[in-house]
This record gives sequence, structure tokens and C-alpha cells, in this order.
Amino acid sequence: MTASRLRITRAHLLLLLCGLLSLAAYGFAFIAPYNLYFLTSQGAIPDLGRITGYSPAAFWRYVGCLAALFALYGFGVALAGNLQDRGSLWVVLGCGLAAALLLVQVYPYAASDVFLYIVRGRVLGVYGHNSLVVPPSAFPTETYLPFYSEWADTPSPYGPLWEWIAAGLARLGDGSLLRSLIAFKALGLLSYIGCALLLAAILRARRPEGMLRGLILFAWNPLVLLETHAMAHNDLCMVFFVLLALWFWERERYPWVIVSLVLGGLVKYVPFVLLPPTLLLMWRRLGRRAWLRAVSSGILLSLAPAALTLAPLWRGLKTLSVIGQMGQIHNSVAAWVIVALRRFTSIGPVFDLGLWVVRVLFILVYVFVLLGTMRGTSSLIQVYYRLLYAWLCFGAAAFGYWYIAWLVAMIPLLESFTTRLFTVVFSWCGLMSVVLYTFSYDVDAQHVHLIVVPFVFVLPLLAAYALDRLRYWRRLRRRNAG
Repeated sequence: MTASRLRITRAHLLLLLCGLLSLAAYGFAFIAPYNLYFLTSQGAIPDLGRITGYSPAAFWRYVGCLAALFALYGFGVALAGNLQDRGSLWVVLGCGLAAALLLVQVYPYAASDVFLYIVRGRVLGVYGHNSLVVPPSAFPTETYLPFYSEWADTPSPYGPLWEWIAAGLARLGDGSLLRSLIAFKALGLLSYIGCALLLAAILRARRPEGMLRGLILFAWNPLVLLETHAMAHNDLCMVFFVLLALWFWERERYPWVIVSLVLGGLVKYVPFVLLPPTLLLMWRRLGRRAWLRAVSSGILLSLAPAALTLAPLWRGLKTLSVIGQMGQIHNSVAAWVIVALRRFTSIGPVFDLGLWVVRVLFILVYVFVLLGTMRGTSSLIQVYYRLLYAWLCFGAAAFGYWYIAWLVAMIPLLESFTTRLFTVVFSWCGLMSVVLYTFSYDVDAQHVHLIVVPFVFVLPLLAAYALDRLRYWRRLRRRNAG
């Protein structure tokens, strides 16, 4: 970013216009129809179909505004390639923050997760019981969970650090559902700002000329904005620690890389999957003695937060309730495999077979990535992206489309145009799956899974491949013409 006097150009005005039009689209499509204050007072079920009465107008408003938002997002990313100045940076960050603050006022219209965060947080923070063992249904939940949810009968599947965070937020909101929702949304806002600042710091150190485009890729992504601020998912809280690990990696503070991944794993367990390849790449960089010092220091530094958060909640293996919930299946590749097996084969235990098929696939991909790491053919960010994507495809039997935000946070640090395009299309497909699942309520659920899961997981691959081929043929044509 140059420190020279700001010169306003047509590109600056177009970038600002993209941001302002996006704010207007968010207001029209989400804030107006799903007002947080009104729907909270009504105790509305967080279901898009029930809130809108399955109205065709609601369907087309969602689809149309989503198309407009992604078009404006893409145009903003394209414009950023021609802008390097500080004024453009303030436009990007200002419009992203304005969108986040607006979306805080949106009622969670398509996900009940934040309500479950609240009632599980109350188990520990208000009632003083272990939320990793005791389900919310053991206590009154009517005020905070004004709808039936089978998940209220299960303990929390998250890490112990998240449980203490949720307990504190639940105490802040105690006595008011609205205040509780705002407390958890505030955490999402802080996580979003933290991720953006870390990305800016890493990009500035690596490739300053690509910082603006990288920030737009993350900060203006509609899935990141909607799922973090409207739905109040906690994924960016985990992602913050993964990005923090990458920041420490860039600064060669290797023990703190390990600490950051452990902290992320104490929010959601997924970052623990990233530790083995991190240690392998560290070995390649440092050599044996320096590696042993870094790893031992990292482990010792990690023991304190792990012990402080987990020890008070530890009740043996039953504390890890996530293990018992790994058999939960919905909206995932595993669900598609199981449905396909049921429809096209007569094999008896198709549920277990489908689960093991995807688990084996994940193990194979994981081993393949580790082998590439040992050969030194991949950077740390490439390894993280591949493993997180493999987890979304094969590791997460219960897939939430908001998990795609993990990948969106990685792509500013990846220079591959094809990877960036794939991730953006993936995020659009994820958001589109909301209306596809919701408004096909009168269609057999198995038919819906057979169609929507490939739409979410396969269409981005096809789009990225098609564009990659198109770019190849264009380059070939130019070479032949020259």
C-alpha cells in the first residue's frame, strides 16, 4: 500500500459502489424479512420455510439477491487487482464491517446452532454442570430454545475452550434470549475482525500487492458474512487460531504454531488433524535438534491452556461426546453414499458400509497429503487447505455448508486462480443448498440428498475444471497466433 496522496479513480468509485450495493442487497434480502428483534420476540423457529410460509417470493428473493451478492463480490475481487492504495483498503474493510454489523440484526433464519450454543453454555455457565457430559434438556430450555430440537438431548460436541467461552457468553445473556443471541453474534464479529487482521498481516509480509484482493476474497464473501453474523456460527473462532498458526509460521515462531493449533482444536477438534503435517514441515525446515526444541517447547506451552480448560470438565472418555456423535449423518457425501447404496443395492448394513467408505477415503487422502508433505512438494497453507477440504468431503459425516468458511479463509493465501474460483463457487453452492433443502419439503428426502449433495460438492469441481480448460485453450491460441 502506498503512502502517497489518495487519488480517486473510476476503479475506486466502482469498488465503493459494489460495497454499497451489497449492503443494500443484504438489507433487502435478509435484514428486512428476518428482523432479529421481531422474530426473537415471536420465538420463531429458525427455519426459512416456516418463517416465510414456503413462499415462492421468499425463494426468489433469496436466490436473486444471492446471485447479485456473488456478482458484486466477484466484481470487487476483479477491481482489487488494479488498486493498491490505502483508501481502497479502507473501502474494503469498511464495507465488510458495515455488512457484518447489519447482519448482526438478522434472526438465524436457517440454523438452530446458536440456540444450542446458548442452552449448552447455560449448562456450564448458569447451572454449573459439565456441558460435555450433561445435555441441555436436563434443565429448562423453553425460553432459550423456543422449538423442538433433538440436539438438546445431547451434550456438546465442541472442545473445552469453546465450552468456557460459551459459558461466559451465556451468563452475559442470562435472562434474555435477545441479549444471548447478540452476545454470541458479538463473538462472531470479533472473530471476523481478527481473521481479517491476521490475513492482512500475512499478506503484507508475503505479497503486499495482493493484500487488497485477498482481503476482499475473505471479508466480502457472502457465506462468511451470512453464516458468521446472521447465523452466528462459531467456525471463525476456530479459523482464527488456524490463521494465527500460519502467522506464527511466517514469523518462524514454531512453538507458537503448535500452541495456536491446539487452541483451535480446543474450540473444534478439526485443527488437531493439521498437527502431523505441520510437524513434518517443521522437521524439513529446522533439522533434528531445532525441531526437538521447537516441538517440546510447543507441547509444554500447550499444556497450560489444555489443562486449564479440559481438566475441570474431564470425566473420562465420555467427556469426548463428539466421538459418540460421529455417527450422525446429514447433508454430506457420506449421506449421499448411504442413500445411493439403499436405492441401488440390496446390501444389508448400508449405513455402516457408507460410513466406512468415506472414512477410508479420508484416510487415503490424508496419507497422500502426508506423503506430499514429506517430499516437500507443498507449502503449509496448501496442506491445510487440502486437509480441510478432505475433511469436508469425507471426514464430516454431518456436513454443515457453513464449514466452507474454513476454505474461504485460506484462499487469500493461495495464489491459484482455479482454487480461488472453486472455493467461491463452493460457497455459493453451500448457500444455495439452504433453499434447495428448505423448499423441497414435499419431496422425498432421499431424492433431495441424491440431487443436492452432488450440486454442492461436484458443481464447484466442474466449474473450476471448465474454466481451467478455457484458460489453457486461450493461452494456446495466443501462442499459436504469435
